[in-house]
Amino acid sequence: MHARRLLLIGLLGAAPVAARAWTFTDVTAAAGLTYQHGYAQPPCPSCNSAWVAGGVAAGDYDGDGWVDLYVVRGDIGPNLLFHNRGDGTFQEVGGRAGVALVGTGSGPTFADFDGDGWLDLIVLGIGRGLDTRQPSPITLFRNRGDGTFEDVTARSGIVIDDRDTYSAAFGDYDRDGYLDLFLTHWGGDSPGPSSKHLWRNNGDGTFTDKSVDAHIADPYVVHHAFGDRICDLSFTPNFADIDNDGWPDLLVAGDYGTSRVFINNSDGTFRDATDRAVITDQNGMGGAVGDYDNDGNL
Repeated sequence: MHARRLLLIGLLGAAPVAARAWTFTDVTAAAGLTYQHGYAQPPCPSCNSAWVAGGVAAGDYDGDGWVDLYVVRGDIGPNLLFHNRGDGTFQEVGGRAGVALVGTGSGPTFADFDGDGWLDLIVLGIGRGLDTRQPSPITLFRNRGDGTFEDVTARSGIVIDDRDTYSAAFGDYDRDGYLDLFLTHWGGDSPGPSSKHLWRNNGDGTFTDKSVDAHIADPYVVHHAFGDRICDLSFTPNFADIDNDGWPDLLVAGDYGTSRVFINNSDGTFRDATDRAVITDQNGMGGAVGDYDNDGNL
């Protein structure tokens, strides 16, 4: 059994950086965040998806001003929702909140998809247990605003029962006021255009797959490690306006040299603007976007 710990880091000292070094202390146990992530049996070499399952979502789901945490645990126990008490400690309330899913989850994400002011939750899934031939469905939870969540997956229109789903990003790519959804599906065969990535929020609690219509569904061909299979190797998405035109663009970190930069055409479609002289990662599995030099460009 593999064990992992979520580290809550406390910052000590408020003096300027030039005056003294920043120091950190591990307060995980004191905060009540010690838990295990693992599998009932060790991952096998042929169970690639089981090696990379995991994730944590951070957000103030109950609106009390303190950031709460949702973590997935592999298949050794239910997922956990840690309510932030506001005093440096957390209380596990997953069962009471209705989000204690059991299964091999991945990439949980908080976002207010219905625009009611409360953070909702999506939990993705990979092969049930270690049988990667049986992808786990995603689960979309609507926040009721009373500390509990409702499973609204069935009526959301999001159906993914033929592939694994690793990471999610929410962003209003068509600027209609509703958060749309992008999902990644590493390892899935793509005999044709790979759909089920970009889901447009219809504004009524439902989503529609717009991957093909938006021109982001082309499969990625990989000739090594997978033979000559045409595979979908997308891993981590980010919505971000990288060209400063007011429209969210899409950045997708992908394995085996398949990372992509998609520029929003502002008409519901995207164009692949990946510059291979710049995007040179060989095994992209994660990404973050920010203006590190403070020049106004992401």
